[in-house]
Amino acid sequence: MPLSESANTFSALKEPWFHWIFSILGFAGGIVSIIFGSEAETNHHSLMAVFLVALGTLLAGTIAVSVIVEKLLADSRARVVGIEVKKALTPIIFSGVQYGVYAVKKNTDTDFRDLFANLDSRDELLWLDTAAPQSRWYRQHIDDLLRLGCQIRILVLDPTCENARHRAVEAADQFKDPSRAVDLYQKLVESDLDALRSVADRLNATGEPVKGSLRVAQYQDLPGVPMYLIRRNGQPVSAWTSFFLNTETYDQVHFGWGVVIVDDCMICRFVEYFDRKWDRTVEVEGNLLIDVPRLKSPFSGPVVSAVASPPADPGSGDPLVANPS
Repeated sequence: MPLSESANTFSALKEPWFHWIFSILGFAGGIVSIIFGSEAETNHHSLMAVFLVALGTLLAGTIAVSVIVEKLLADSRARVVGIEVKKALTPIIFSGVQYGVYAVKKNTDTDFRDLFANLDSRDELLWLDTAAPQSRWYRQHIDDLLRLGCQIRILVLDPTCENARHRAVEAADQFKDPSRAVDLYQKLVESDLDALRSVADRLNATGEPVKGSLRVAQYQDLPGVPMYLIRRNGQPVSAWTSFFLNTETYDQVHFGWGVVIVDDCMICRFVEYFDRKWDRTVEVEGNLLIDVPRLKSPFSGPVVSAVASPPADPGSGDPLVANPS
């Protein structure tokens, strides 16, 4: 190529219209990558999902910040501020990708239904919260999941322990009568546990072989953070975590985590925390409550053989809660 043509080419690269085209294409590519990553997650391709979402977030986020700095902050003084903003935001984007954060969102009932609906026979769900999952999230899927081979372990806070009383007082505003928060909290937790006992009873009564397992244990020590982890073929692939604040946590902001190849992979630390807490609760303290195909009584220890009545439909609203969803 003649030097004159090379000079014209490099000159064109400096034109504003080229910067706009490059930015639009890069931003669009980032969005497409996020969309394909979300689709991959739905289809259980978690590693690919994390990579695509991370790549798309990094690409779209970086270009968006650059455009704001270059076009909206035009004068020199504002440009200095913009450069500082860019310096501040870029590490945040990179840090999220580095440690495995691929989503920050306010979860809804749909997200928890999907958590169970998207499980398959290769998966293990690790649930740590102060309460068990609500039956409306899993009742359409749990029997088939357990028959196919899905493993489910649930850690819930013992509703009669001191830490449960502290948590009830913290979250008293969710009840119609906050002055009875401790009593109402215990009844609410027991109601969710009764629904799981009903599942175990039903499967025991049918006599069908169950390839999977449903195990529920009650801990009494610190709750940490609410976390919902999925392992596939023994390897952690995704997780959601939130915070214990003054309301129920399930419909609050959650962080989505995926696997990344670094020493401080957070999802690996979450799984390690869960496993140690489970071993301490079950193996040391002996607080295993439900074990399909065996249902253990929390009182005397023998297997409960009677089939419990189906739980009431929680979709009609819990009379104990001020704002049932």
